[in-house]
Amino acid sequence: MDSTAAPLECADGVFFIEGPASNWIILRDGREFSVIDSGYPGDVGDFVKSIRQLGLEPRNMAALLVTHGHVDHTGAARMLSDNFHIAVLSGAAEHGQMIGREKNQVSPRHILVKAWQPRVRRLHQRSPRRAARGTPGH
Repeated sequence: MDSTAAPLECADGVFFIEGPASNWIILRDGREFSVIDSGYPGDVGDFVKSIRQLGLEPRNMAALLVTHGHVDHTGAARMLSDNFHIAVLSGAAEHGQMIGREKNQVSPRHILVKAWQPRVRRLHQRSPRRAARGTPGH
């Protein structure tokens, strides 16, 4: 749990937490708070620690908003739901991942298949630099 940086307040009540391989955001208004994303499943200890560093307790969280169903965003979702009955909010497309029925992660093959779609091809044609950049977890 020593690999997570201390919460960085990047705006009033908005705290950015850089975990070992993923990030999450705590939105705090006094004693009330919600969180956006929750890192990898292995980050649960760091996730809870970051909440407590702000003098908050996970059981008092209003909600966890999951931006999308990749495993680097859903790590603590099941624990929060099962242990603290926290509302986990996500889009309908992520429902399978949220309940554990699916585990979706982008593969290099998926990226190559999507890269040939007309909309993506047009974007590449307008782009001045055509270099692939790694984005872990995406």
